[in-house]
This record gives sequence, C-alpha cells and structure tokens, in this order.
Amino acid sequence: MIEMIVGKKKHFSKVLALIIAMLMLIPSIAATALAAPTNTTTAKQFTDIKGHWAEKEINDWASKGLIAGYEDNTFRPDNSVTRAEFVTFTNRAFNLTQTADITFKDVNKADWFYNEIQKAKAANIVSGYDDNTFRPNNFITREEAAAILTRLLKLQPVTQDALKGFKDASNVSDWAKDAVNTAVYYGLIKGYPDNTIGPDKPITRAETVVILNRALNLQQTPTPSYSVLTNKAIDYLHNQFTKNGASDDSYNGINSYTTYILMQSGVDVNTWLYNGKTLPDAIIQIANGHIANSKTPAKALAQDYIAMKALGKTDIADKLANILKNKQTDKGFDSGELSIYSNMFAYDIMLRAGSSDVLNAVYAKDYILSTQCTVAGDAYGSWGTTWSGTYYADFMATAEAVRSLHYLDPNGNDPNIQKAIKDGFDWMKKQQKADGSFVAGMDDNLIDASEMILTAKVLGIDPASIKSSDGKSPVDYLLNNAINPDGSFGTCANAMDATWVLSALNSLK
Repeated sequence: MIEMIVGKKKHFSKVLALIIAMLMLIPSIAATALAAPTNTTTAKQFTDIKGHWAEKEINDWASKGLIAGYEDNTFRPDNSVTRAEFVTFTNRAFNLTQTADITFKDVNKADWFYNEIQKAKAANIVSGYDDNTFRPNNFITREEAAAILTRLLKLQPVTQDALKGFKDASNVSDWAKDAVNTAVYYGLIKGYPDNTIGPDKPITRAETVVILNRALNLQQTPTPSYSVLTNKAIDYLHNQFTKNGASDDSYNGINSYTTYILMQSGVDVNTWLYNGKTLPDAIIQIANGHIANSKTPAKALAQDYIAMKALGKTDIADKLANILKNKQTDKGFDSGELSIYSNMFAYDIMLRAGSSDVLNAVYAKDYILSTQCTVAGDAYGSWGTTWSGTYYADFMATAEAVRSLHYLDPNGNDPNIQKAIKDGFDWMKKQQKADGSFVAGMDDNLIDASEMILTAKVLGIDPASIKSSDGKSPVDYLLNNAINPDGSFGTCANAMDATWVLSALNSLK
C-alpha cells in the first residue's frame, strides 16, 4: 500500500513523514519489547523460547511483567542488546528513578533513551567513553554489562582469580578485568560450554534477563553467602598484608597460620606483595627466624610447620618438625602457667593438617587428658588455666583439645578419650548465647562461634543444628554478625578474627 501511495506525487511528502516517524520509533519499540510489558504477549505465548537455556528465567520475568515479547509472539532471545536498551532494562529491573544531567554529545533530549541514560548516570553505573560519547545504539558487550552490574551492586574487586581456566581470559580489556573477575566470582556471569567467557561478545536478550535476575537475587540476599563472606575475609586479610606486611603477631598480623588458611581457601598467596616481597617469602623469613630462636613457643613453630608443608618447603618443614619432636614431653611442648594456650593450639593444627607423624601420640593423649577440668561445677569438662589460684575455663583451648582428641581416636575406640570429648563438647554447648554465638569469660564471640563450627564439623555434627534458646546457631551468627561496617570482623576487628572466620567457612564448604 505504501508503494502505491508513493507512486502518487501528491502524497509523497505525507508518506515520507510517515516513514521517518516509523524509523524514529524503532529503538523505542525494541526497548519496550525487552523491558516493558504489553497486553498482547505473555510468557506462555512466546513461540521461540521452548527448550532455550534461559526459558525458565524468561518465563518467570514475563509472568512478573518485567519483560514482554514482540507483536509476532516471539521473544528473540538470541538477539543482541544495545547499550541504551541494557541500561533501560537495568533501570526498570532495579527501579532506578533519580536522574542526573548528561552531556554526551551523541545523546539528545529528543532520543527515547535520554531519560534512561540520565537515570543510569545518577546511579553512577555508566560513564561513557573518553570522547564524551555514550554510543547508545552500539551493542553492549558482556564485559561492559559486568562493569555496570558490579557498580550497581557496589561489589568490591575480589583477590581470587575467578577467570583462571577460561581460554579467553586474556581477551578481557584491562579496564574491565576487575569487573569481569568480580562478576564471575559472584556468579553474575558464567562461561560458555567451550570454556570461554566471551568478554567482547555482544550480550543477548536472554543473557540480559538471566544476569539481571542473578543481580537482583544477589542484591536481595538478606545475609551473605559462604562464598561472599569468604571473599570479604580474604579481602580484609589482603588489605592488612598490603598495608603492614607479614608478622608473627598472633592477633594483628598475617602470620604462618593465616597463610595456611588462605591456601586452604584456594588463594594464590604468591601474588600477594608487600614492598616487593611475596607473602610466602615473608613467611619463610619469619619461620627461619623462629628456627634460630630456641625460645620460640610451640604454637609459632607448629603454624610455621604446616605453612612450610603447604608451600612445599620440605627442608624448612623438616627442621621445624625436629624441633617440635625434641620439645614434646608428656607435659606438652611448653611449660608455665599459660603454656596450655600454646600447647593445645600446636596439637590441634598439627593433627588437623595431617601431621600426626611429627607427634608422640601417647604424650599428646596423656597431656590433653591430664589438663581437663574434672572438678564438679560450671567449668567441668573444660580446658583452661589456673591464675593466682583461680581456674579460668577457656573456650578456644577446650575446642582445640576436643578436636585433638578426636584426631587421636577417630574411630572412638578409647573410652577415656571419648568421655573427655563428650564432657568438653557439652561444656562448650553450655556457653551458647541467644544470638547463636558462644563466649566464655571475656572472649570474642566471633572467635568462639568459629571454634564451635570447626569443632562440630570435625565431630561430624551439623553446626547449624546447635541452636540457642532463640533458635539461632553459630552459623547464623557467622552469617549475620561477622562483618563490621568498616569491613573488619568481630569484636577485636583484627586479622585473627578474619582468619578464624575463614577457617570456619572452609569447614562449611
């Protein structure tokens, strides 16, 4: 019909105006089909998504009115999405309404997407290109989408290499590496069956729905997942190391034990640098210093030993093993009023790391059993120390003793050990608070909650089943109360808290 009208000279100007008007509407129609519902097309009517990998998400979003299809009842899931369309969909999915002034030279007030880009700018999720263009009609790439979503969710860059193993990881643009790595870590973007990530590929309509759905779920998660909490603990420890380097300080430093726990979490500690020195090199230097010092306590020697084994430094590990063997007696490794805190830690981490061959099992058993409180009363079953004639039960020492005894008698053949384990664990459970944490005396609740999680897992007990009067478990406490507003952990807000949280999380994986 249009051709017939065009053929008539008197209608030429009218038809030309109609064509121009239709062309101006095309981008708006495309965006509406993706981001706004219509009354004519619902999820059940899409004719081209049956069996599609994103069928479920597309149906879910269509049923909620978040997306709609085209007038021919198709969704066209594999069509590419423009930059303007993507920010429009993001704005609507996340209900972004505030606007900001924009000065992109290729975005005009008459453009259908002008207001949408204003919203994206106000949310600080877009910045445009160096030449002050936005390129609204360019197809948006997967790495550009990753950058927008990590900004939107305020996700901090992660230290783990989440892109490791993808064949085309090197194709990620330098400016987008942190964003893509973070998006992959949090599961916003996933790879293809051919083990590629496709950073420079245009994102499709189906992919847009799926990754925005993941982003909404991540934003709406009331508590951090194990993986998110693990990453935050690693980030905190990494920041502490880059600021202060390694140290043998048990509380504030990144020491051998922290290094071991980081490696158990899958962190490549060789990439951690302070003043040009890697974390392993710094820990090796500390370990050699401990070897040279005859007064080094067993706690430091033991954590050096498991770190050296994990790092493959067998020559240093052998030296530490010989020192520990020579120090051990039926009275433990170290002596003195407070020596239990060094001895129990040494037994626990050595046995946990599978290094029972370094220890005299008979000495270990005799020492641990002989130091348990067997006097009737509130402290019965605990381990602790006597100071100025008064006995102080200690949660951490008790947890370490219970775990050590289990490692020494994993099959439950020794009735004396099994009774000691039961009494010790019963005492631990009595220290639970209403919020699910544990504390004895002036302890750090987070440290003790982490100790309970680790101990329960070693004993084959689900820590989530150990509930307080308010129905809270140590896992609940860990997920809801571990992180402080400044990114630190626990009451003490130091490296020890973050390390203990990470150890507990490792056991929960």
